[in-house]
Amino acid sequence: MQHIHAELYHNATALRGINGPTDVQQMPDAQRQLAVRSIHVARKCLDITLTSPAYREGMKYGTVPQSVFYHRTNLT
Repeated sequence: MQHIHAELYHNATALRGINGPTDVQQMPDAQRQLAVRSIHVARKCLDITLTSPAYREGMKYGTVPQSVFYHRTNLT
């Protein structure tokens, strides 16, 4: 999970300034591929968070992986 959150953060930084469909139409191919990759990585993150029994069990007892705390504290 920590790797996934790190990749999403890195990609979000690289895609900063993209605000709408017009921006997407004008972005270079490499940036568009990064945007598509970011969507897939975000879906993977959601899938793990919502369907992983081990992750869910950790959330129940407050033993969430450090990546979640790292992610939250660095975004606020």
